[in-house]
Amino acid sequence: MSTATTKTFTNGSAAEYRETLLRAACHLALERDTVVRLTEALSGRAWEDCGSEELTTVVQYLRDMIRRALASQIHNSPERPCDA
Repeated sequence: MSTATTKTFTNGSAAEYRETLLRAACHLALERDTVVRLTEALSGRAWEDCGSEELTTVVQYLRDMIRRALASQIHNSPERPCDA
């Protein structure tokens, strides 16, 4: 996790952590309810009870999913010449 993300998740309240995750997820076109359900599923805890540890797990999960999707797209795309 980046230093900026780590700082965000270590210098605030649990409610601030949750709001930060929701704002970040919005940039990925993820709806609030989707993020809440994912967090609860991954953590086994209610959204309101999730803190930095649970949210870090969600951030890492989302990052891994994005990396896999990108790798799949790159792997499945036709090769193009560099000067195209």
